[in-house]
Amino acid sequence: MFAASIAAKTVQEEGLECEVAVLEGGRKLMTKVEISGGGRCNVMHDATMALPQILSSYPRGQRELHGLYAKHFTPQDMKSWFTSRGVALKTEQDGRMFPITDSSQTIMDVIQQEAQKWNVDVQLGCKVMTVEKDEDDGYFLVTTSTQKQIQQHAFDSIILATGSSPSGHDIASQLGLNMVNPIPSLFTLELKQQVKDVDGILHGLAGLSVPFARITFRYKGECVFILHALYICTWHMFHADLSFLLNIQPPPNNEPHHSVYQPYIQTHAQNIKTKNNKQQTVPNRKKKQSITQEGPLLLTHHGLSGPAALRLSAFAARELADVNYNCDLSINWCTSFGTTEEVEDALWTYKSTASPKRFVSSVCPLGNHANSKQPPQEEQQSSSTTTSTTPLIPKRLWNALCIQSNIQSDTTWGNISKKQIRSLSNSLTNLVVYMSGKGIFKEEFVTAGGISTKDVNMSTMSSKKMDGLYVCGEVLNVDGVTGGFNFMNCWSTGFMAGVGAATFVIGESL
Repeated sequence: MFAASIAAKTVQEEGLECEVAVLEGGRKLMTKVEISGGGRCNVMHDATMALPQILSSYPRGQRELHGLYAKHFTPQDMKSWFTSRGVALKTEQDGRMFPITDSSQTIMDVIQQEAQKWNVDVQLGCKVMTVEKDEDDGYFLVTTSTQKQIQQHAFDSIILATGSSPSGHDIASQLGLNMVNPIPSLFTLELKQQVKDVDGILHGLAGLSVPFARITFRYKGECVFILHALYICTWHMFHADLSFLLNIQPPPNNEPHHSVYQPYIQTHAQNIKTKNNKQQTVPNRKKKQSITQEGPLLLTHHGLSGPAALRLSAFAARELADVNYNCDLSINWCTSFGTTEEVEDALWTYKSTASPKRFVSSVCPLGNHANSKQPPQEEQQSSSTTTSTTPLIPKRLWNALCIQSNIQSDTTWGNISKKQIRSLSNSLTNLVVYMSGKGIFKEEFVTAGGISTKDVNMSTMSSKKMDGLYVCGEVLNVDGVTGGFNFMNCWSTGFMAGVGAATFVIGESL
């Protein structure tokens, strides 16, 4: 819709009469805009952020977006586009930008008004079935289906702005564009064993959060090698090694071996299938052995959410898909206090100053202040002053970590052993949890994968393989983390695609 408005404006300002149409398969426009930010619409990120900081929020597309954001259509350009049309924006403390109305309808209205101003023909319920190019006259022949009839349209130029829809990927493939195999990105991390089980360390802690944590995924590439071997070797030769490498239990004697390994086989078979369909699984890409993300971490009824978990799901999207979302994760709950050894020293120092009768599980002695690597002072009360710091770890989580470290509820700082302090330090800095699946981040539905950026001129958003074909938005193999970065990709690529398509049509008319 945005790209169509830019295209219509560009051709009409050149005095050219040209029909610009939006073919929308659904019954509503901009449904993703409507639900973004819980209905408030996180329209973009802070436009004053430094470009390297902005680009670091894109797991895929950092290099490709650099030129666009630096000189073609910048974040400041997008902010100005809104404000010049009467939409005032506000920047919240975490860098997200919203309309001051806190309503996505404000954003939807201004884009629709722009489309109406430039006479964009919006056709709802018009599903695109096929797109092909007539090489004789150069037109794109688009076959559409509505409830009433099947029609064929002819266009001088087309813009694919289909988001992560599989139908958009199919159309791109029809037009000869290479695809990077689409997989989910931006999802919550399910920890069934630790959260659902009554004895799980995180059971009953939903709703708690830690202001700054570090979460790490370590990729074990050996699994991929063994899975390849399964296609040329027998089950009985490899099932024991598989159980070890995949960290799963061997099947009972009366159960076929393949029943346990089937999810892994299906994932690998799907990769082979998509390769046969000319969809790449990121060729020549080396998997990172360790991927770490930091930020606020939220405990939910299903596992982990919050910025740190969501960023990990995005930056490790392919690695997590490779292991079928079943793997170990490591959590550091107190990154500001340094390494495991430094945390151990801090706790040992605190023990020497704390009341010997005070229960260890009563409160976390590591204070959340100024990212200090030094332990906070013991609470001191006098007739004149009270000195205290906010505990870095919520009390219920601290209790759970104490239990995990074999520290009983009646253990005091006076009788805690060095072994127990060492175990607690390890639980604080390297708690290993098992990821059992992926959830859904309801505010954003993002896909890693799409049209290969190698097939696209990123300064004009034109296809390198077919004149008159332009692409923009999430149909590309570009995606960002939560915070308005995915919308900014859509605005910037959409603007350039609109200008590019219009410029192409103007050139054809001369």
